[in-house]
Amino acid sequence: MNMIHNHPKIKTPRGNTVSRRSALGITGGSLAAFMVGATAVEAATHDPIPGWFAEWKKWRKVEVELSALPEGGDFDMPEQIAASNRCEKLSEQIAHAKPTTAAGVAAQLEWLDIDSFGLGGIGDLNIFALRNAIAAVRGGVA
Repeated sequence: MNMIHNHPKIKTPRGNTVSRRSALGITGGSLAAFMVGATAVEAATHDPIPGWFAEWKKWRKVEVELSALPEGGDFDMPEQIAASNRCEKLSEQIAHAKPTTAAGVAAQLEWLDIDSFGLGGIGDLNIFALRNAIAAVRGGVA
């Protein structure tokens, strides 16, 4: 049985005709381009510093709790070493990152305050964090 499919045509202002399938293809492509563009914008505004800081606080708490144990005074328990290593890695990420949001600036400054014992023991990482936060604020982070 020979079936003929009659696809309606869409008349364009220039007089050309476009099949409905072509029009849907163009719309789908435009939607895909829009979605890719939306993802890129979201990625550009994502600030990882608040998440790193939240994780850093958890590991810092583990460190403090383990050091309070009788066997934790020498800071040589495997759990203490792991917590300390994770805190140090997160500290480096927080300090060297350039905040892109107000929440990122706030997290970086709060980390700076805690890590430097209220600015009483400021070190190189703390200075990186302070300068990055200042630059973000001057740059107009909202």
